[in-house]
Amino acid sequence: MAIDEVIQDQETDRKVRLRILLLSPIDPPESHLEMLGQIRRMVRDEQWHKDVLAASRPAEIKMSIQMWEDGQQDSAETSS
Repeated sequence: MAIDEVIQDQETDRKVRLRILLLSPIDPPESHLEMLGQIRRMVRDEQWHKDVLAASRPAEIKMSIQMWEDGQQDSAETSS
């Protein structure tokens, strides 16, 4: 499937523009929950959303994720 290919949600008939696959080890289960929380925060970030939807190559998506993570670390350091 191409990066710009759109799929249709069969139940709602809405177009899906962003899919995230999370693979994690069985143990410890907390790591899976932590990652889900991080993904939840990331997808709610309007700038991240714009950057990812504007990406034309997988490397650009990877860079957007890394930049978001770096920004989160910077925020945590300044609030400490």
